[in-house]
Amino acid sequence: MEDRMMATVKRMAVPRGPGSAGERAAGEYVSERLRELGLDVRAESFPAPSTFSWVYLLLYVAPGAAVAAAAYRPMAGVALALGGLLLFYLELDFRELLGHAFRWSRSSNIIGRARQGGTRRIPIILMAHRDSSKAALNFRPGLVEGFRRSFLGMVAAYLFTPVLLAAYVASGASALWWLSFLPAGYLLLSAGFLLHREIVNQVTRGANDNASGVAVLLALVETWIRTPPQHLELWAVMTGAEESGTWGAADFLRRHGRGLRDALFLNFDNVGAGQVHYIDAEGALRPYRASPRLLAAAEAARRLRPDLKVSRAAYRLLPTDATRALAWGYQAMSFLATDERGLLPNWHWLTDTPEGVDPECLRHCHDFAWELVLELDRRAGQGRSE
Repeated sequence: MEDRMMATVKRMAVPRGPGSAGERAAGEYVSERLRELGLDVRAESFPAPSTFSWVYLLLYVAPGAAVAAAAYRPMAGVALALGGLLLFYLELDFRELLGHAFRWSRSSNIIGRARQGGTRRIPIILMAHRDSSKAALNFRPGLVEGFRRSFLGMVAAYLFTPVLLAAYVASGASALWWLSFLPAGYLLLSAGFLLHREIVNQVTRGANDNASGVAVLLALVETWIRTPPQHLELWAVMTGAEESGTWGAADFLRRHGRGLRDALFLNFDNVGAGQVHYIDAEGALRPYRASPRLLAAAEAARRLRPDLKVSRAAYRLLPTDATRALAWGYQAMSFLATDERGLLPNWHWLTDTPEGVDPECLRHCHDFAWELVLELDRRAGQGRSE
């Protein structure tokens, strides 16, 4: 099993930017694998941004423009700062307005479903994104430890800019206008990082992020087909354009979500190095709580398999496909593996190659997730017998 998962990681570990030829090739590969395992497979195409950089570059420039505008029309500056804050919040809360304007590329989701007859079963949606991200300066090994602090600093800068400009309008104190340059300048620096990302940096090979998640998902499908649960229905979803804003998950939920309100989503993302965790809360701006049903089953699985050393943790960095599902009201939970600092190894950096993926970590994730599936099946059976 470890060898097959590592073979998948090595096969997929080429640059796979959202909407790129590499992402399409990865889609063809996983489609073939799913068909070989006997699933009904389809590809669903959708428009998506090829990068999140242009959206956030505009958002990060907006407070600086607001400060400049306030020098001539103070109330217009306040309005611009508040408008930028609102758009920033909506993007982070998965209610994008600005992001839709940049969907110039096409991506796709690869969806496999097992042929199962009989009575109605509980859908289990196994998810993993197959695209990889472009590297960026703030993910350099020497800077990545400050990623969370940097993000919180940006949130604070967004809040303080309109507050300072409003205080300037109310008091007329020019010192407040000058002071507003500090938070606006911090965001302009962040915009410079994004511009550098798009002009200079390359798309990573994405071995851990997220060929590892795809490898575990395919192995789980193989295990499922060999010994199918009695009360669960299998969906395998390899999303595209996750790295430009979880657009694949959004398209899947828009198309299929109405019929999947009782479904349970298990998301696999960066599970190839470090210690595996099941995530009880995730989200950069505010925490979205994982499904209590999935957490209870995961706790039972941990008691049954303490040898796998899988633990419970929160994840407060960039969003995953499960973050969007949770934000939209679905029952979901992620698996991620982190190092001793709580970071994803080789995250969004050019060192994310197969050499950095640990086969034992893949096996631990697979074995624990399968124990979780079996626990969910047992509980579903008990519910029907009562």
